[in-house]
Amino acid sequence: MKTKLRISYRVYLILLFLDSMKDRLIILSFAPLLFLGSDLRVDVIDKLSANSSVEKESLKEKTVEKCQSIFSKNQFSNLLQNKTKDYLKKSSRTGIRPCSSYQQLLNQKKKGRLQRVKASIGYELDDFTHSYALLLPYSNRLLKEIGKRFRDDLENTPLKGSKFIVTSLTRSTHSVKRLGKKNINSIQRSPHLHGNAMDFSFSRFHIVKQSEVTECDKIFLQETLSKILYDLKIKKKCWVTFERYEKCLHVVANKVNL
Repeated sequence: MKTKLRISYRVYLILLFLDSMKDRLIILSFAPLLFLGSDLRVDVIDKLSANSSVEKESLKEKTVEKCQSIFSKNQFSNLLQNKTKDYLKKSSRTGIRPCSSYQQLLNQKKKGRLQRVKASIGYELDDFTHSYALLLPYSNRLLKEIGKRFRDDLENTPLKGSKFIVTSLTRSTHSVKRLGKKNINSIQRSPHLHGNAMDFSFSRFHIVKQSEVTECDKIFLQETLSKILYDLKIKKKCWVTFERYEKCLHVVANKVNL
């Protein structure tokens, strides 16, 4: 009877250990532990656990390497280096005149000069504190094109359904002044005043994924979005600046056939 009890207790201990393991295929490999002495059994379990941790860490490193072989960090975002002088003159000429208040911007909307911007395919709108969800029609079309391309590029990946976040759109002169008190990089002659500029977060995304989100996933999303913007920049549909300090992608739409 005592022998049976000892065996049952050993079985109980092993089952507790196996219960914490997610990979059921490994269970059979631990069956011989039932016949080992307690000290030896503990030593074997410790070594197996240590090996498992090493293997997991190695797999993690390989995953990051695989990710970086697809997209290196800042591979495309580093190519987005337009300066204010590149677009400010045209932004001013093709956009609206700066409005001092939100009400004046709404008047521009009533005249058909501006359109209301809503969350759509591929992107979400942030809680704006210094801008308003309004854009010129051609700028709004560009935003929708970027969103659709972002959606399509993620279609056959584990990140399917993820979206980028729009953090800023059209501003009034009043909101630019308020922003200037918090953001040393904001400028009084901002293209956001003309209804054809938009900012996307580079650090935050709405990520959809069944498993744990990794650093590799974030790099993939950052560079996927940057690659799309770089392609549009090359096609002269927009100007783009990767603003590292603000961790955002600053996009100014060019009035072309969008």
